[in-house]
Amino acid sequence: ADPKHDRRTWLKAAAVVLVAGGVVTALVLAQRDGESPATDTVPDATTAPAPVETTSPVAVETTNPAEVETTSQVAVATTVPALQATFAGATVDAFAVDPGSNPYFVGAADDVWVSSLAGELVRLDSETGEIVARATVPESSPFAVDADAVWVADAIGGDVIRLDLVDGTEVARIATGVEILENSYRQPMLPGAARSFAQVGGIASSGDAVWVGDKAGVVMLIDPSTDTITARFDVPVRPDLLRVEGEVLLVVNQLGGAAAAIDTTDGTVLHEVSGLDDIAGAALYGGATYLHDRVTGTVTRTDLSTGEQRTSAALGAPLERSGEPTLPTGLAVSGAGVLVDTKTTPNNLHVLDPVTLEEIGTLTTTADQGDMAIAGDGSVWLVRSLANEVVRITPAAL
Repeated sequence: ADPKHDRRTWLKAAAVVLVAGGVVTALVLAQRDGESPATDTVPDATTAPAPVETTSPVAVETTNPAEVETTSQVAVATTVPALQATFAGATVDAFAVDPGSNPYFVGAADDVWVSSLAGELVRLDSETGEIVARATVPESSPFAVDADAVWVADAIGGDVIRLDLVDGTEVARIATGVEILENSYRQPMLPGAARSFAQVGGIASSGDAVWVGDKAGVVMLIDPSTDTITARFDVPVRPDLLRVEGEVLLVVNQLGGAAAAIDTTDGTVLHEVSGLDDIAGAALYGGATYLHDRVTGTVTRTDLSTGEQRTSAALGAPLERSGEPTLPTGLAVSGAGVLVDTKTTPNNLHVLDPVTLEEIGTLTTTADQGDMAIAGDGSVWLVRSLANEVVRITPAAL
């Protein structure tokens, strides 16, 4: 706007701007048409937009759409798979089983094993429920079953006993170093009473690792390929009950109302809870812990990656004998839902959504007490101790 400038000078400047603008426009149009300009030395791949992951509702299956709402544009990975089956409307079959005394513990993989507190162990035909093999184990001893063996935590001697998966014969005995209390439970006593004195704790198998507890506050890792103890970790709660999933071990003191989740690679405590009422049952699934309160029947789910907690409605207490529970009682979790055993009659099995913990159904069985285990085919086996029954629960397909 300076009047001193020559008019011709301004015209030349305007011409330069117009020419430059035309060149830029031509380059843009050429790129839109998929033609790289002759002066472009950058490969086409660098100008192509990066693929964007999406959590579009069309690709997500959920029983509770509100739970997948997010403000993030980045896809969020989850360890909880889409539901393929549900315990709501499941088929319930009861089989009479009498191992000599009332059945109590149950373990399942491809095969189903049941034992009494008096030490009678039997293998069942998974189709008919008939007893097809018998063995004897130390009384009051919990056990775990995987695809290769039956693993017994010897409540009397403190060892871990490996049994043949077909006939229950002893294959190996692994010394744990668990302290043996002198003279306190070696005398004859009522079936199951030794459990109150035993120093060996719970036991669990992931297939490639077996974990057993020492009530002094230690868990031990057994390598099933060598039948030797390869690691020991101190834990902050007494390991009465163990559950394992992937690289996480859930350690539970049921009558002490405390639990801790640890990293199985180094023993790091990932999550710890204490000060609860007695814990009737516990489970690990999809990177979350599930604890079943004995007094109210409330189930609490804690996501180990975020610390988020969800709590179910009070479902009712489990069945008790002699004023206190003979543990464990039933709690099982899979993609088919959370199955909770209570003494409510007749619909004593409650089915909850595995993420929201909303009740989605109930099932009817004999109101009773006993252990619960998930088999390799997704079915759940539930002991009805006083009725001398074992119940098979087959999820309904979605």
